[in-house]
Amino acid sequence: MGYLRFELNLQSASNLKNLRRQYGKKMKVYARLTVNDDTRTLAETPVDMIGGTNPVWNYSAKYIIDKSAIRRQDDTMLTIRLYYKRSRGGDGYIGEVRVPLKELFQRSNPGREEVFETSVGADPMQQLKFSYTFTTMTNTETTGSDWMKKSVKLVWTIVQIVLATAN
Repeated sequence: MGYLRFELNLQSASNLKNLRRQYGKKMKVYARLTVNDDTRTLAETPVDMIGGTNPVWNYSAKYIIDKSAIRRQDDTMLTIRLYYKRSRGGDGYIGEVRVPLKELFQRSNPGREEVFETSVGADPMQQLKFSYTFTTMTNTETTGSDWMKKSVKLVWTIVQIVLATAN
């Protein structure tokens, strides 16, 4: 079993439908990213206050992915949901993009940044653009760093000394 580092840079969206037009306001758009809709993997971009229907974020998120997740038949999905801020009644939903990690992995070259552009929902005019890389992780990275191992050893030594002096 091995792990991959999946690094994603959510760059921008374009031509989003202006769902606030009736109020004469500019949309303030943000995105929520999850892997397999797992709330532990939730990441959220800052709100773009300027771009309106063409927001720009350049927001980076990093995930650790089990290699088996990109080989399964039931694909592990990257989901990016777009919302706009509202002052009352909760935020508004714009649309979403769901991409199997397996598809992204198959399109990528290890360690090389790839750009992916896709439509938001069923409207081909609404586009979402992000870049990503997959990097194989070393055993040290997946089992803990050296400083962490040394810290655990130090704490264990201190516990042993305290117990020995208490008797």
